[in-house]
Formats: sequence, structure tokens, C-alpha cells
Amino acid sequence: MLPPNIERLVEQIIMKTGNGAIQWNQTYRNDQVSMSNQYFSVNIGYGYDPDRDISYYYVDYTDSNGHINRFMVDQGDAHFFLVKKAYDFAVASTLKIPDQW
Repeated sequence: MLPPNIERLVEQIIMKTGNGAIQWNQTYRNDQVSMSNQYFSVNIGYGYDPDRDISYYYVDYTDSNGHINRFMVDQGDAHFFLVKKAYDFAVASTLKIPDQW
């Protein structure tokens, strides 16, 4: 479960990414995207734990002092689909799909 301030951050990420206000970048890992501004940076990623047979998403928040905090949600968490949506929006925003094809 996400703390309320991180839940609000993820909701804002979805809204701002959908509006084109956040530019995301694929990282060296295929399962993670990143963004940064003058105040903080965020990585959102996806993983699978074979020992528990469960998928999870995480939000890494790095403040302006370089302190990193990770917030993870797995399939049993109430916020799983919220973070999945943020991840999906962020990944989709990195794709260069032509308007006409």
C-alpha cells in the first residue's frame, strides 16, 4: 500500500503524463522508465518474483539531495493497478508512434 503523498504523486504522474507535461525516458533496463525535474526524479519499474509467483511495480523517488526511497506494490496491494497505469502511461509516452501509418 502506498503512503498518501506517494499515491497523490502517482495520480499526478498519470495526469501530467497523459497531458504530455512529463517527458519519460527508457532506462538501460527494459522494465523501467525515468523522469526528472529540478525538485526530484522518479523511476517506475516492473518486476516478477518467481519465488512468490507474483508481479510487482515500484516507484523510486529521489529527492534533490539524492536520497532514494522505493515504494513497491504487488498484485495483492490496493494500489497495484494505479502504479501499473502510471507505468503504462510513462512507457507509452516514450514510443514514437506516427500519427499516420
